[in-house]
Amino acid sequence: MAKRHKSVSDLVRDVGSDASFKTRLEDELAKKNLSKILFAMRCAGGVTQEEMAKRLGCSQSKISKIEHSEDTDLQLGDLIDYAKALDVQMSIAFHKHMNSVESVKYHAFRMKEHLDRLATFASRDDQILEGVARFFNETLVNLLNLFSQSAAKLQESRGRSKEPFEVTASPELLVSGKSSGK
Repeated sequence: MAKRHKSVSDLVRDVGSDASFKTRLEDELAKKNLSKILFAMRCAGGVTQEEMAKRLGCSQSKISKIEHSEDTDLQLGDLIDYAKALDVQMSIAFHKHMNSVESVKYHAFRMKEHLDRLATFASRDDQILEGVARFFNETLVNLLNLFSQSAAKLQESRGRSKEPFEVTASPELLVSGKSSGK
């Protein structure tokens, strides 16, 4: 069975022998990150280029051009229209470059903001409260699983046979999903 590759870059790295070609290809692909995302979103939504063109009121060739453009050549208006046509929210963020530790902290605090919004929203109705509580429980379990997976990678990278720490949660710490009536 042939080896499966996650991307064109992986394939070229694996089978290509011309180092300069590999470098040029990776540079070209890096310039088209946003257009690759647009293409992937359209495909994930099961939308053809022709259907997307109808939604945007343009030609199929314009959709092709957008999806093959370098990121610096894309127009903000086209991105906004593309997002609307796929019924997705587009966000643009400007922030200083963050290392991995700063990025994890930043996203943890953004998650807390959203969880707090859900908690406030849930206080309006018992049924919504129960749904949000179940979501909190699911989210906690998923985060603990993700954390455990990363901890296992840490263990592997250090070549340790025993985990440096264990991630567990007692049932009392997990949100029950039922309204406590408090």
